[in-house]
Amino acid sequence: MIHRRELGKKLNKIIGRLDRIAQRRSNFDLRQVVRKRSSEVAEWRQTSSTIALPQVYGRDEDKKKVVEFLLSPSRSSESLSVYPIVGLGGLGKTTLVQMVYNDQQVGNHFDLKIWVCVSENFTRGSMLRSILKAMEVDKYESMDLDAMEKKVKELLQGKKYLLVLDDVWKRSQEMELGLTQHKWDELRTVLSCGSKGSSILVSTRDKHVATIMGTCQAHHLDRLSDDDCWSLFKLRAFGADREERAELVAIGKEIVRKCGGSPLAALALGGVMQSRSTEKEWLEVQKSELWSLPDENDIMPVLRLSYSSLTPTLKQCFAFCAIFPKDTEIKKQELIYLWMANGFISSRPNLEVEEVGHMVWNELYQKSFFQDGGSDVFLARFVSRCMI
Repeated sequence: MIHRRELGKKLNKIIGRLDRIAQRRSNFDLRQVVRKRSSEVAEWRQTSSTIALPQVYGRDEDKKKVVEFLLSPSRSSESLSVYPIVGLGGLGKTTLVQMVYNDQQVGNHFDLKIWVCVSENFTRGSMLRSILKAMEVDKYESMDLDAMEKKVKELLQGKKYLLVLDDVWKRSQEMELGLTQHKWDELRTVLSCGSKGSSILVSTRDKHVATIMGTCQAHHLDRLSDDDCWSLFKLRAFGADREERAELVAIGKEIVRKCGGSPLAALALGGVMQSRSTEKEWLEVQKSELWSLPDENDIMPVLRLSYSSLTPTLKQCFAFCAIFPKDTEIKKQELIYLWMANGFISSRPNLEVEEVGHMVWNELYQKSFFQDGGSDVFLARFVSRCMI
């Protein structure tokens, strides 16, 4: 009886709290709505085949390797080759693909070139629609799936084409419309109607995407050197007319080290410095953390997008890496033990907790959050310090 009475009191308290919450909702005129996920690519994420920068630094060897792949005689005997380019957000994957797409040899080699910005919306309908739009087909929006498939096959039939699929994401809890093996198999069937030598370039942050789509080993984009980052930084910070004063150059080179080899960060930081002319103002930026700077919107959305696509467990495990000092080399096994000790991961019906830890680490590595340092050592540099 006493137990029931206590239980009744607790239940009445809960009901009272719910009533108060309902009253507050009424007071503030809050309404329940269902948020629909837009199938459109956000404007700041849209890309095109046009190179926006007047000068690109540090990517000549990468470009040479991709172009050689596309022009290789061995490609001419293949029905459809898919070459993935993998790297962290902000490293310049899109810029590299733009350089290749606009290369004169590449242009002469293919009968047709098509550019599609994919992002997380990878459905057969959206992909076919984007391809038809890129090929300037009339009334494609009113076509059903069958009509779009037939039209794409008709346009690609017998042609040696180059198709760029920029910024492809794998399906996850946060990216419901992302790539799956089944979706790719369906689309690849339609795209296989071109002549031999046709190729697809795929840019992605996720090594799983490369595994699903690639017909060859992926090209992994590395960080830029400090010298190349400095060259990009100067484009924005000094421009063509501004004097490169020795004291500002010295501070600027220290600022560039914050970039972690990211060309996007170098350009964004250069933009921050454009309106700052005194040594004191430059020193303020040098001593600030990247995420606390003004006008950092070019950097953070790119990095947050990678982070927001993770599951809660992956987010927690990755955020834990903030305990390590900048540029620390972290041993994989030690990190897994720390995750275990802090209760971030637990065993599953058919997996020991340590095995789950290896799965979590592999997932973060596949998504380019960690960089391989060799001998089971890895680096969590630019991305972890910026996002956490």
